[in-house]
Amino acid sequence: MRTGERFNTALDSELVKVKVDIEAFEDEYLKQLAGLRWNIGWKDVDDKQRIVAKAYNHALLESVTGKSEREGAVHDLWFTGNPSQNVPGVEKWLQTAPENSLAVIVSPDGWSGLSTPDEKPIRYTETQVYAVKTKKNGELEAYTFRYEANILQNEQLQRKFGLTVSNAANQKEQIKQMLKNVAFFRGDNPNNKIKNMKDVVDIMEEIKGNNITIKGKTFDDIRAFLRNPQDFLHRHDKTPELIHQFKEFVKWEFSQGHMEQETTTNLQIALALTILKLNRLYRDQERPDDIIYSTDYHTRKDVAIYAYSKNLDMNYKSEVENLQKRGGCAGGGSKKEVSLFSSMGSSRIGETISLSTSESYSFDHEGTCVACRNGPKKLGPCDICESCDVSLR
Repeated sequence: MRTGERFNTALDSELVKVKVDIEAFEDEYLKQLAGLRWNIGWKDVDDKQRIVAKAYNHALLESVTGKSEREGAVHDLWFTGNPSQNVPGVEKWLQTAPENSLAVIVSPDGWSGLSTPDEKPIRYTETQVYAVKTKKNGELEAYTFRYEANILQNEQLQRKFGLTVSNAANQKEQIKQMLKNVAFFRGDNPNNKIKNMKDVVDIMEEIKGNNITIKGKTFDDIRAFLRNPQDFLHRHDKTPELIHQFKEFVKWEFSQGHMEQETTTNLQIALALTILKLNRLYRDQERPDDIIYSTDYHTRKDVAIYAYSKNLDMNYKSEVENLQKRGGCAGGGSKKEVSLFSSMGSSRIGETISLSTSESYSFDHEGTCVACRNGPKKLGPCDICESCDVSLR
């Protein structure tokens, strides 16, 4: 295969991942689903069964699970376990678990160990419970259940799962300890109180003491999702078009031979604008026809600003603030501690896309900012001023 063909193949592979991440972002942040499904399975690697992310071109789950999240506790619970307590990692346990076995993980809110590109700490604003089940022929079924609960309720939940909860020196250690305290239920044990996903949800509701799981959603919503996940697959009509347009822009950008920093900056801004446009659609504050434009770009400026800013009367800072208030796994919530790129680039099961920003480019010319429409101001790449650039990051 020639170099150009290899590059295009690699680019297409990465764009598949971006599509998956945008759709996952839509499900969790914009549709605010209380239940989320993972698309994972098994793959033989060096004579071992390894868990892979099917939608990520069957990439190893370990390769997309960040070791920095919660100081490695997330990675360890999956792939290391707790050898001192003779507790295996979830992957190893699932390799030999019989059909209908369940592994249940409680990931509490609070400290994440991650930070935004401008070094602000990311704080998770909700508890998420992960459940992975072995099915016939070794297939895996996995879900996330979103859950507003405090640390004491989380400990009570783990006790209901039959786990022992030990004291921790501080909140950080308490979070790490809780993550590694995985509940395992073998499918061949008739005495298990947890036999299926619904049992997990029922106990969560019992601990919560009411039917509300996250704002505007109930445990009944999660149970409905478990019964018929396909009923929750709908997307905004314009989502496929926005994703397609972003893909076309990426291909165009790489064809221009720009310096790496310029290409990185343009792609980051394009992705940020794509998410902000999708957020705007969900807010129902503009005509749907205004969102899609021709991909027949004629000038570099049209491409660099993704043909959005000059065509739409949209307050980007307002959209960023609205988006940051939405609950979700990568931060969000009223504390506004998460950047747009952190939201797209990390998850509670790992850091999936690398979209780290750089501040090495300069704001070296004057004009009117295409984002906030104010000027004259010092502008940087894509004719965006420094304050708007910070918001988009």
